[in-house]
Amino acid sequence: MADGSSDIDFQDSWQTDIAAHTIDRVIGLGLVPATVAREVVDGKVGSLQWFVEVMSTEAERLEQQQNPRTWKTGMSKTVDRHLKNILVTKEFTLRLIDHSRAFRVNRSPAKPELLTRLSRTLLDGLPKLEKKDLQKQVGKYLMSSQIDRLLSRRDAILALTKKRISDNGEATVLYK
Repeated sequence: MADGSSDIDFQDSWQTDIAAHTIDRVIGLGLVPATVAREVVDGKVGSLQWFVEVMSTEAERLEQQQNPRTWKTGMSKTVDRHLKNILVTKEFTLRLIDHSRAFRVNRSPAKPELLTRLSRTLLDGLPKLEKKDLQKQVGKYLMSSQIDRLLSRRDAILALTKKRISDNGEATVLYK
């Protein structure tokens, strides 16, 4: 990685983008461009993803200090993201790409201290992720252990959010 560290617990594959799009639809966030499996070349299968016309990546937006008022709302729907994989459209909406590291074996979020304010859409959508359904919908793209760890992170986020709501009040933790 850029800082000299290694990152080995991830699946660098087009398959994670299909899984991420499917999960995004289940949760109801609408942040991942449509991505489907297609035969691409010489009978090989790959992914086809809707092209996102972008203004910048989130890392570039931060560097240029562009900060529209509604920005925090959109960013609160992203969890454990690499800033160069958050695309910013000309309308200042977010699109998440390259989900290679999204299905690592971690059982808890990488930076729970950043999960201080979440969208109600995300909070309401996370319980919709059920193991049986995920195995059916994304089981050919993810290993069973990846699905299990995803559900562990979901449970950790839900527990953390419940505690934060109890400690600080719903209005402080959740937004519409």
